Amino acid sequence: MKELSLKYNELSSLLGAMRKLRNVKKTSFAIILEKNISKMTAIVNKLDGDLLAMQEKRECEYENKRKNLCVQYSEKNGGTPIIENNNFVIQKGKDEEFKAKVGELQSLYPEQYETCRLINNEMAEKMNKKYNVVLHGFCEKDLPDDLSANEISEIIDLILT
Repeated sequence: MKELSLKYNELSSLLGAMRKLRNVKKTSFAIILEKNISKMTAIVNKLDGDLLAMQEKRECEYENKRKNLCVQYSEKNGGTPIIENNNFVIQKGKDEEFKAKVGELQSLYPEQYETCRLINNEMAEKMNKKYNVVLHGFCEKDLPDDLSANEISEIIDLILT
C-alpha cells in the first residue's frame, strides 16, 4: 500500500493516467490498477459532486452579469474567450474599465457578491487541499514489460521500490 497526498487536479490527473493503462495485458497489474481506479473514482466523483453543488449555489443575477462582463472584456480566440489558470484574460488596455464595471456590480448586489466570494474561497480551498489516499502499489514484477517511459512516469509514485 502506498499513501499519497494529492490536490484535486492531481487526483484527477492520476485517475486519468490509470484509466489510460486499462488496455495493458498483465493480470497482476490489471488487478491492482482496477482496485486503484475504483478507489480514486469514488474520491474524485465525491469532490466533483461537492464542487458542482457549490457552483450551483453560486448562480445568481450578480454572478451571471459578472460572467457576461468577463466574456465581453476578455481576449478572444476565434470568438471564444481565452481562459488561463481558471481566469478570463482581459483585453489589454481594458482592465481598468473592466474592474470599474465589476465594482459597480458588486455595489449593486452586495449580498450576492459576498455569497459568491465565500463560495469561491470554499471552492478554491477544496481544490487546493491535499487529500490523503491509500492506494495499492505496483511491485516491479507486476509491471508489464511494454510500458513506455511516459506511462511509467504517470504512475511512478505508485511503484514500490
